[in-house]
Amino acid sequence: MAYTAYKTWTVGEVLTAANMNAQVRDNGLLGPEALATADGEVWIATGANAGEMVAILDSSNALKHEYGGLEADVSAITTGGTLVGQSAGVIGIETLMTQDIVEAGTDTQVRGVSALIIKQGIDYHAGTPPTEATQANMEAEATGFLLVPPDLIKYSPGVAKVWGSITTAGAIESPSYNVASLTDTGPGNRTLVIDNDMSSVVYVVVQDIGEVATATHVRSMHGSKAVGSVRLVTARDAAIGDASHSVAIFGDL
Repeated sequence: MAYTAYKTWTVGEVLTAANMNAQVRDNGLLGPEALATADGEVWIATGANAGEMVAILDSSNALKHEYGGLEADVSAITTGGTLVGQSAGVIGIETLMTQDIVEAGTDTQVRGVSALIIKQGIDYHAGTPPTEATQANMEAEATGFLLVPPDLIKYSPGVAKVWGSITTAGAIESPSYNVASLTDTGPGNRTLVIDNDMSSVVYVVVQDIGEVATATHVRSMHGSKAVGSVRLVTARDAAIGDASHSVAIFGDL
């Protein structure tokens, strides 16, 4: 049904049923009251003398979010309150974060936060540092959030407990680790004294020859072991002889 422009009446004209039907009844049927079919609909102009009903309001007459509305009653919002998404397509009011929430550290809801609350949270959690690891924790490779001081790293099972580089002349080079001394006891024989003793003689000695001679087969091995020392041996061909080499010991202190 098309809109009919209202007639301009002249003196002496007679009002007919056709005039009433076109000007009053039919135009009235084009109005919001006649076109509305559901709660929340609003009449919106679509052109000159034309329009349509669009459901842009919800049942509470709040503007739907797809039309730029919040679909939330914000009358209850207070200082620090924040409008946040609470679930898919739902907006609500969340209160300001409090010191109790910060100290608990379990709340996952997005909230408003002040500089004071941030400071309170930092002060609170700074007062409860992680537990310091022990030697037993390191040796057992314990799980959890533990503070590992530098002096405890050596107790980790995968860390070398002793290491050093030895010259052909039988001197320990610098730097080295956990080496108290090195004694040259004869050709190809050196005794390495461990500074912080191993807990038992069950440990691994790894050596590497530091020179290559085309006419000589150079090899390394270890002799007797004690908790505080180990005999290191190098050989050329079939005879024990001096050679530069490096050593690392793995085990338990």
